[in-house]
Amino acid sequence: MSISPEAVVPAAARETRRFARRLLAAMSVIVALVVAAGIVTARGQLGQAQAEEADRGHRAEFAAAQALLRLRREALADRARALAGRPRIHAALEDDALDLLYLAADDELRDLFAPAPDAGAVRTLRARFYRFLDARGRLIPPVSPTAPGEASADELAALAPARLDRWPAYGAVISAAGEGPDRASELLAVPVVSRETGRLLGVLVLGFAVDLAPADSAHALWVDGRLHAPGLAEPIRADLARRLAGFPALRPDASIEELELAGRPHRLEIESVNAGEAYPAVHRIRLVALDGLIARQRAITWQITAAGVFLVLAGCAVSGLLTLRFSGWFGRLARDSETQRALRSETETRLDRTSAELARAARFAADASHQLKTPVAVLRLGLEELGRAGGAAPPRGEAVGELLRQTDRLAHILDTLLLLSRLDAGILRVRAGTVDLAAVAATALDDASMLPAAEALDLDNQIAGSLPVPGEERYLTVVLQNLLENAVKYNRPGGRVRLWAGRAAGNVALRVANTAPHPVPPEAWERIFERFHRGEAGGDTPGYGLGLDLARHLARLHGGDVRLLGSDAEWTVFEFTLPETADG
Repeated sequence: MSISPEAVVPAAARETRRFARRLLAAMSVIVALVVAAGIVTARGQLGQAQAEEADRGHRAEFAAAQALLRLRREALADRARALAGRPRIHAALEDDALDLLYLAADDELRDLFAPAPDAGAVRTLRARFYRFLDARGRLIPPVSPTAPGEASADELAALAPARLDRWPAYGAVISAAGEGPDRASELLAVPVVSRETGRLLGVLVLGFAVDLAPADSAHALWVDGRLHAPGLAEPIRADLARRLAGFPALRPDASIEELELAGRPHRLEIESVNAGEAYPAVHRIRLVALDGLIARQRAITWQITAAGVFLVLAGCAVSGLLTLRFSGWFGRLARDSETQRALRSETETRLDRTSAELARAARFAADASHQLKTPVAVLRLGLEELGRAGGAAPPRGEAVGELLRQTDRLAHILDTLLLLSRLDAGILRVRAGTVDLAAVAATALDDASMLPAAEALDLDNQIAGSLPVPGEERYLTVVLQNLLENAVKYNRPGGRVRLWAGRAAGNVALRVANTAPHPVPPEAWERIFERFHRGEAGGDTPGYGLGLDLARHLARLHGGDVRLLGSDAEWTVFEFTLPETADG
């Protein structure tokens, strides 16, 4: 019996279709397994990366805070040693004239209790009270109970350290206050040693207010079984005190714990600040709520899971579609080509959406850089406090001043970058009001006169009267500050900066002119407004090429513009235009 060629062709076609279906089904299963494994791996790696990043950030912030505390403690110790060495205090103790001790100390230590020039400012180097102990550690009672400052019974009971050393001892005491909030004081015991015999005459104990920044609910103090945490909610504070009391022993070095307080996850960072000293252990505590971080991690994890499930389903659907199409390979090649073109278009659309998501993620990362402002602000506060101590030697004072200038510069760069990122993302909105541009310009010119480069320049304000314009004052101030800073930096020695303004065609035009050392070439008139462009005149002039770009963006956000009006051997003139108010 023979088999005709006509019968073989349909049989071969059916076998080919069955093989194609099996092959593509196996490929679909493999793809699904690989994608599922990738989802599980990505979720684990993302969670670990987020945890490590958060841990690094928390450790860096905690280390910075501890460094500032050490600087403050050194400043307190320097101040206390200087006060303990006053001659009249030595004389009263040497001659055993204890009835004159507090009278002499009242004059010698008067500046320690002088009111701060700014009543609203924090003065952590001002003492609350002081007392003297004799050479055996016993309290020498004052003649007047209020002259050396008022101290509670708990504070008086904690004045004497466990041993009397010949170097300062640091401690703290938390006073119970009945129905009201408790009070925490830092104690600094400074020995008074005879200059003639070298024997210990007594001890000067100074009490200072604990610097916990009451607005910061994340910091607390643990001393001798008592917790001082004025910024924490009562349930969290009570639960934390119970947990700390239950710890078998607190280590002297820094330690980190994760625990639940009042039903919410927290990160507890604790470190002893006076390990090995004569006073009871003092532990500084920083508490960070983790529920927000955990919620973000869960949201991102579910997003990845949903995307992975979608990809698996889409892969299975595409595989099934390809199976059906490939099984009908013979005679349907043209229709398969159209299907592939449709799939390609769909894939390109998905890629465009993915690119948009990546762009949003990049903007999110740029906006997240505002977290840098917190450690910079903390660093500046600590440097200001150190600079206000007044007892630092000149090299140290100059170093603190230079650090403050560099911190201000870094803060300015961060503000500029954050403002530019908000502009790029299109999320910056102007709260329109009526602003006197003339007053804003006068203030900005005064600020520019404080720049070091402006000392040898002639700053001339020729704006008379008022210039009402619509806009938001803080952003208009940034525009004028950047234009004036540019005019001051790029100027010749003994040069001039001139401001004048006028009205034309419903607009207010304010011009900033400076005697630049070199004219801007015409081909660079627009390039100088590009971000990070500095040109040949930049040279050694400090800057990052952001000021003019930011000024133009903010001006256009207000419906105006900034442009270079002209530049020659005498003057370089920038023009800032804004629409005039209806009643202007």
